[in-house]
Amino acid sequence: MTNILTFCTASAQELPRAALEILAAGRQLGDKLGNGKVQAALIGPDVEEHGETLVHHGADEVFVASHPRLQDHEADVILGTLQTVVQQLGPDVVLFPHDALSGGNVGPRLAYRLGTGIVTDCVGFEIKGDTIRWLRPVYGGKAMAYMVASGP
Repeated sequence: MTNILTFCTASAQELPRAALEILAAGRQLGDKLGNGKVQAALIGPDVEEHGETLVHHGADEVFVASHPRLQDHEADVILGTLQTVVQQLGPDVVLFPHDALSGGNVGPRLAYRLGTGIVTDCVGFEIKGDTIRWLRPVYGGKAMAYMVASGP
């Protein structure tokens, strides 16, 4: 079974559209793999109520990290929290939404801390044998290329 962890930040008032989009991508990947379990790491202050929404939109499991220090979406606090979640759950794939906090800051730093590969700015994927190939724009968006992330 392939475990897919999606990273979702939220506030008590709002579950951003990006959280649902990354969860949908995780569900699509899990379904294409045929045995994928989709987990959501929901991080933010007072976000527990959004757990049911994530399950309704395709998460098999939701793990909530809620604390007042997460109010300001500080990258270092979120990075430490997510690193703990990833180390405890041991997912095969971690998906981040494309925003300044997640994909542009936390994702690359988490990959470095874990000593694993990362492919950013993905717009799709395909499965070739046992390998997930990630589709992303290259050459300033003039072409598309498949990339493979490697790591331990």
